[in-house]
Amino acid sequence: MNERYECGVCWTVYDPAEGDEVGQIPAGTPFASLPDEWRCPRCDAGRERFLRLSEPPPAGEAVDVETRLDALLASYRRTRDTSIRGLPIDNPHLDVEAVGFHRDGDAWLGVLITSWFMNVVRFPAMLGAWEERDEGEVVERTFPSGTYDFTLSRVAGFGLLETCSLISPMGAFDDPAVVRAVAEAALEEIEREPEPPPQATTRLSRRQLFGRRGHGGERAREP
Repeated sequence: MNERYECGVCWTVYDPAEGDEVGQIPAGTPFASLPDEWRCPRCDAGRERFLRLSEPPPAGEAVDVETRLDALLASYRRTRDTSIRGLPIDNPHLDVEAVGFHRDGDAWLGVLITSWFMNVVRFPAMLGAWEERDEGEVVERTFPSGTYDFTLSRVAGFGLLETCSLISPMGAFDDPAVVRAVAEAALEEIEREPEPPPQATTRLSRRQLFGRRGHGGERAREP
């Protein structure tokens, strides 16, 4: 089995084709054959924190947005269930949801709701499009309403995405329907074209209107 696994803590990938030099695991060792005491070579997390990586389509192929969203939600639900549940930042009234995702140039844009934050999220519309970028990179994205900072990160079991924080934590909410409405309103506001400034209007009196000079420099006669 050549399936790769990714650490859910630090995103280190275990590739059977390479093995693990730190743990003295020879190349060609499947993940299932790793010893029980084996741990992540970067963050020392146990085997149970690793998630299987599905084989991505070839780079340059358009993503299926529903499949990608399913993977995104599944990843954050695992994080909630294994790391967030029971902490003060966790809001048990809320689930992990995706709201309003649609194409935004070369990416998909929408709002990700979890029990501990709400973010605007972008991820590439083409597989492998962002692999050359550095995690932690902050980039300015311009929308009709203004310019916003997005941070690039890698999510275990999903891949690269950009996030712009809206709300965290989520303790002020107890109704998922209200949270969805807030997410929709935030997305609409970001993409709303600004109102044009009101045009100044000057009301001229009859004397001002007819008393202006004509092209020849003579004052126009009043009727």
